[in-house]
Amino acid sequence: MRKSVLLSLVIVIAISSIAQKKDSSASLKYQSEYFELFYSATDTAHIVQMAVFLDSNFKRVLLDLKPVRNPGSIKVFLYYDISLLRKVMELPKENTWGVGGVVSADTILIMSPYSRYIKGNYSDVAGRSIILHEAVHCICMLINPSIVNNPNWVWEGIAGFEANQLPDLKNKDYILHHQIPSFEELKKISNYTKNYELGYSYVEYVKYKWGPDAVIQLLLRNGDIKRILGIPEKEFLPGWYSYISEKYLKPDM
Repeated sequence: MRKSVLLSLVIVIAISSIAQKKDSSASLKYQSEYFELFYSATDTAHIVQMAVFLDSNFKRVLLDLKPVRNPGSIKVFLYYDISLLRKVMELPKENTWGVGGVVSADTILIMSPYSRYIKGNYSDVAGRSIILHEAVHCICMLINPSIVNNPNWVWEGIAGFEANQLPDLKNKDYILHHQIPSFEELKKISNYTKNYELGYSYVEYVKYKWGPDAVIQLLLRNGDIKRILGIPEKEFLPGWYSYISEKYLKPDM
């Protein structure tokens, strides 16, 4: 993913040209307040609804994260062929969950929420939320270019939290059995999906206990818990577990 993020705009333009030739992902364009959506005729009936969802939520994200620079329009290239998308983005074989991503602070390549692949695995709202998730990544890169997967839990946690992608913590055995990976272990590709699950709740806990500005500072300081929160990492996890146990893990919830 890091390699993909470092692609230049020139290469992104070349990628969009490939998409047009092979799956017509970028044959049409819709300009909204914050996004340029490049889409196929298949999405014509949904594109306005998609843009309204993204704009209204993105406005909230900007208020939450407070970037000092105007992000401008974010380009979103919608795909229909998951194999082509993964090939274009050079996703590793270990990444079996990827349905898109950012390639720069203003460009996203992603499966259309109305593609057969997404409709077969997600609801309409969840599909649109995946785009919002990647748009949050764009803002995070704008605020701190070094934040990409550094650390993973902040990178994915803030994006998931701002996109309202609440994980099902109650049905994760490793959480219920207190087998929580350390922050160091979360860097492993084998644990990457846990950054989505844990990252959301870490960010939520930080916002609850230390306030929204602490979340921004963790973004700016690459997850330096001791510096921002004033406690060592080993003291963070017990407080977090008590928080999620009370809010999410009760048997009657």
